[in-house]
Amino acid sequence: MVKYHGLARRYLTVRGFLMRPLLNGGTLGGPTMGADAFAAFYGIRLMIDGDEDEDLEPYEDESHEDIRRAHDEGLDTYFGRLTDGEPYFLLVGKRLAVLGVENEPDCVISDGEFARITAEVRRKLAAAGLKETPALHLQLDAQY
Repeated sequence: MVKYHGLARRYLTVRGFLMRPLLNGGTLGGPTMGADAFAAFYGIRLMIDGDEDEDLEPYEDESHEDIRRAHDEGLDTYFGRLTDGEPYFLLVGKRLAVLGVENEPDCVISDGEFARITAEVRRKLAAAGLKETPALHLQLDAQY
C-alpha cells in the first residue's frame, strides 16, 4: 500500500480493473465522462489486438488469462487506450497513482518504497508467467 500525501490524506486501494470509455462512460471518473487523468503504473504493457466488442470483452470482464494470472499473484491491471481510434493496451503490475482533477492531486513514493515495489512486481510477474521486462509507465487517460 502506498501512502498518498496532500488534500486526500488517505490510503488508496490499488486493486482495480479500469474499463474503456465506450462501454462504461469513462475509465477513471465513474459512470459519466469526466476530466482527463494521468496514471502512474509500474509493470509491463501488453498491446491488445482487435477493437471489436468480442475482442475486448475478456479484458473488460477480467476473464482473460493474463488478467486472471496477474490477479492470482496480487498484481493490478489497467486496461485502456489513449483516445478514440488508438490501440488498446493492458498494463500489468502495480498501480502507483491516478492523478487529475477528479482523482488524486499528488502522490509521493520514497526511493525505498519504490525499490520494494519494483522487486515485488518483478517477482510476481515471473510467478504469473509474464516474461516482459517491467518499467515505469506514465499514461494519459484522455476523455473522449
